[in-house]
Amino acid sequence: MSLSWFRAESEPPPGESGGADPAECDFSGANFADANLSSWHSPMCRFAGANLANARAAGARLTDCNFTQADLASARLARADLSRALMERAQLQGADLRDARLNGADLTRASLTGARMAGTQLLGADLRGVNLDGARDVAADQLGQARTDETTILPNGKHGPYVRRTGAERLGRAGSI
Repeated sequence: MSLSWFRAESEPPPGESGGADPAECDFSGANFADANLSSWHSPMCRFAGANLANARAAGARLTDCNFTQADLASARLARADLSRALMERAQLQGADLRDARLNGADLTRASLTGARMAGTQLLGADLRGVNLDGARDVAADQLGQARTDETTILPNGKHGPYVRRTGAERLGRAGSI
């Protein structure tokens, strides 16, 4: 079955699940590795434990979705709206999160090592226990708007919580490229 009809303003093709609503779908455990999910508008879907490694989801609107323990390593999520997403223990190593919206997202114990984060919106995001070691292009304002604690590993490799004017948002020696 083709999932291309889940894209914005698209109707399902003849013979495909015309009555299905792309919102609130359950893709838990599904394999979306290397898939092109760009421009999807699928709020409140479940991707718990799904494999989205190397997926292309630039510009997707996946608000209020559940990505608990999902593999999003090296996923391209630039400009994606993941506001209020549950991403607890998600694997986002090397993901491209430039200009993505993660406002209000719960990333508790997720791994964002080496992620690209220029312009990522983190207002009210929960980064407790998150590993940001080596995350690139993280600004002080971004971390200052998120919730961190002593279990958060900051981009410079040191434990949090994030404190302004400490330089913790800068790459440490181990994370530099």
